Amino acid sequence: MKALFIIVRGLTMLSSLSSLILLSLVLFLRDTASTAKQGAQVLGYVTKLFASAFTEGTAPQTTPFHISAWQIAIGALSIGMLISAFTPGSRGFLHAVALLAAVVMIGYVRMIIAGPDLEIVCLPFLVVWFGYYAMSLCCDGATRTP
Repeated sequence: MKALFIIVRGLTMLSSLSSLILLSLVLFLRDTASTAKQGAQVLGYVTKLFASAFTEGTAPQTTPFHISAWQIAIGALSIGMLISAFTPGSRGFLHAVALLAAVVMIGYVRMIIAGPDLEIVCLPFLVVWFGYYAMSLCCDGATRTP
């Protein structure tokens, strides 16, 4: 039983790191297109400004980088999952991460009904963590370290 717990614990660590990497990739890919568009607009503006000897040209509209509360919640959950893998005996922290996971699951259900976004790729990693959570609570002897 202890060997199975160690395997699930290792999978939890890998899945939480994978979730963070995928979330970072989603953020990068979503904003890459808008950043490239803004870069092209700025390049066109500078070219027009130099071609007209600084007499023409209007500055392009820029939009700031935006991270939603939903993405912050997924990132915080992934970090919490990673930390909980290192502290299996801390039941209070495990319950707090489980509460955050429940909130994120409600958000995922709402997102699936409304139309999935790219953040849906982080959903399967919650299954591994819930397995780890159940083993941490039910199999008290497996979580003890000698």
